[in-house]
Amino acid sequence: MLAFGSATAAVASPAVPVAGPVAPEPKRSVAPPAPAAAGPAASATAPTVPVAAASAAKTAAPASDAQRYCQNVAVAAADARFALQTRKLNELEAQIGKRVADLEAREAEFKDVLARRDEATKRAGATLVGIYAKMRPDAAAQLVNTISGLVPPDGKKS
Repeated sequence: MLAFGSATAAVASPAVPVAGPVAPEPKRSVAPPAPAAAGPAASATAPTVPVAAASAAKTAAPASDAQRYCQNVAVAAADARFALQTRKLNELEAQIGKRVADLEAREAEFKDVLARRDEATKRAGATLVGIYAKMRPDAAAQLVNTISGLVPPDGKKS
């Protein structure tokens, strides 16, 4: 990024190389005043050129210097702006990559928890079946009837 102090130093010192092509200064010409109409009424309404207009023509040269400076610095400023935008995009990309990695780690953790829960549910079901298998059939039937009265057939709580 260009610092303000370095930009003014480039203008003050013509020995400093300037980035980009330098556009030639356009030739300016001052149009002569319109011919005055004949008669005394026309001369009373004719515009007069004040002295300030003449001095403004002399101060036009620094404006063209400023224009040339702006043209010369435009490429460097655009490059600096592009570099800044690129750096910000790279930072954002790194942040997004970190967040994606964190989310993927959490997803893997949740999958692991769900897998352990499913395994525990299967073991509990197998243990329950083993318990029923060891019971007397009439006691198991009575227990199953009691449980089925508590739990709806679809397994969902009402």
